[in-house]
Amino acid sequence: MKKVTTFIAIMMLAFVVVASNAQAQTITSSRVVVSPYYQADSSSYTFIGVSHPSLSGAVSQIGLRVTAVGANATVNAYVEFTVAAGGTQRVFIVPTNHSVLNPTTLSDSTTSFIAVSTGTGSSGSVRALSSYLTPTTANSNGDINNLSQLSFWGAIVASATSSGFAMEFIGD
Repeated sequence: MKKVTTFIAIMMLAFVVVASNAQAQTITSSRVVVSPYYQADSSSYTFIGVSHPSLSGAVSQIGLRVTAVGANATVNAYVEFTVAAGGTQRVFIVPTNHSVLNPTTLSDSTTSFIAVSTGTGSSGSVRALSSYLTPTTANSNGDINNLSQLSFWGAIVASATSSGFAMEFIGD
């Protein structure tokens, strides 16, 4: 019985090593951008802007998923969208009951929302993950499709005073 237990333990360890190596190959700096902090509660929200500055050598559209890691989300803790060359996408991480920032009051195609429950407030980190499978995919012209071609910025905003502080993005 001890040999079977040892064998199973070794097989599980081998699986973990293989799985972590596979994930490490797909999670690269060209594929992931993170911000260590967001906040959304009864007195604050988070704003994130993602722009495609239409750099030479970039594809004309880059898709990504922005996730509020650690969020107590009401539906999804993420949004998915495509940023076209020369365009900007806005993402708001807001409490579910925000009277001004919600899909009804801002319903254009360049705005996305992650609504979080605010019973005890919500905070965590933000992760943007590209939606393509190969980290440096290029089209037939050699134009690159990765997050290093995008510009990220954001702020944690105190609603009462419209003041706040800037977010740091690592990997952009």
